Amino acid sequence: MDEMLTPKERMQTFAHAYLLSGALCAAAELGIADLLWEKPEQTIEQLSAALNVDSRSLFRLLRYLVSHRVFSQSADGAFSLNPEAAYLSEKHPESIRGDLLVTPGPRWNAFGAIREAVVHGRPAFDLLYGKSYFHYLSENPEAANRFNIHMTSYTQGEDRLLAPLLPVEEIHTLMDIGGGEGHFLNEALRCFSHVNGILFDLESAVSNPQIQQDQKRWKVYGGSFFEPLPQTDADAYILKRVLHNWSDEDSLKILRNISLVMKEGSRLWIIEGVVPENNSRHQSKDTDLFLMTLFPGCERTEGEFRELANQAGFQITRILPTPTFLSIIELRK
Repeated sequence: MDEMLTPKERMQTFAHAYLLSGALCAAAELGIADLLWEKPEQTIEQLSAALNVDSRSLFRLLRYLVSHRVFSQSADGAFSLNPEAAYLSEKHPESIRGDLLVTPGPRWNAFGAIREAVVHGRPAFDLLYGKSYFHYLSENPEAANRFNIHMTSYTQGEDRLLAPLLPVEEIHTLMDIGGGEGHFLNEALRCFSHVNGILFDLESAVSNPQIQQDQKRWKVYGGSFFEPLPQTDADAYILKRVLHNWSDEDSLKILRNISLVMKEGSRLWIIEGVVPENNSRHQSKDTDLFLMTLFPGCERTEGEFRELANQAGFQITRILPTPTFLSIIELRK
């Protein structure tokens, strides 16, 4: 157990954590959990034949993962899923396979270049590849597809927890800016029958909206939030997991563009992690390091959000905690 380790042993565990991440990514890409979901209790020979891989190397991978309590092995040597490994299967309703498939390749390399991000104050990905991560995705459809699957699987569970908490009692039309294919907006419309929805994102994102509600209740607009936004009848706006991808300068552009189309009395809800000012563990601090490797943005403290809001002509009126590590930050002009 971790509490039984010496300080040196704990540091060695931290130093080698990339091995476990790499092993999980390999298992996800190979689809081992999917095979065992369909047919439990398979030998290494059965698994290697189905996957067309070297049996000895596959055994070494699974032996390592079993030692970390991912997958199980019976007394006769057969492998099976355990509760942890089940999440690696696409068949699991809360699968994290998409989270792992997005990692190998350039993204993984960027994680290994955190030092460069610290030295130069720029995303490690940009420094390694001479282009932004979003630019890379626009040039690589397969990588973009994996990224979209990852974001969908990563956020669907939290959407079900967050949407019911939106304070929409007096709201008639909700505009989700940067809302992708509309998963969060769909959840909000499902929770609140009196609310209509507007989905706004790039044309490539909204060309296949996933909203399943009555089409009389929602509209779709394509465009960039760095350009003037369409005039609509929205009286509330959402930015969910958007600003943390962008620098303060770009975030101000987004906020000011929203401000220009907001009516008097309307509200803006920023849904992001709020970094604690103390040294406690918080998921936003983990996410912040991911952002430093891939994007020009960052996770922000309450003070940093207030400063950003003030510069854009907003005032934060309240911050609502949620069961996730994200908060709902309410702004008014």
